[in-house]
Amino acid sequence: MKKLLYASISLVLAVGFCIRTHAQVIVVANPAVSAGSISKAELRDVFTGASTSVHGARVKPALLKEGPAHSEFLTNYVGRSPVTFIMSWRGLVLSGQATMPRTFDTEAALVDYVSRTPGAIGYVSKSAPHDSVKVLTVN
Repeated sequence: MKKLLYASISLVLAVGFCIRTHAQVIVVANPAVSAGSISKAELRDVFTGASTSVHGARVKPALLKEGPAHSEFLTNYVGRSPVTFIMSWRGLVLSGQATMPRTFDTEAALVDYVSRTPGAIGYVSKSAPHDSVKVLTVN
């Protein structure tokens, strides 16, 4: 009985640790973007091509090509796997409804682009240097 209790407690602690470490991605924007926060729905709409604005201001999404931050962002904020995400964008591009967002090999390149491009919005891991951009709170 004690083994079952200890196993249950260990499982609860492990799940709690995983949930706490989940938010390792931050959303970054060009410093000129007036918004200080963005809802998950707005974020999803911008990164799926359903919207081109946040709080009335035009934005340009910037993506990482791959990696842990990319996968976490897509899963937790966009609600899509990397494969379904790229397929949906290709559909929009082929139908003439959108142009593919800029993609970057590194977080440093994405941060540099966002810092220099009015309206740019992207995501990086919390540990990536990001002093030159604004961090948006996701609510």
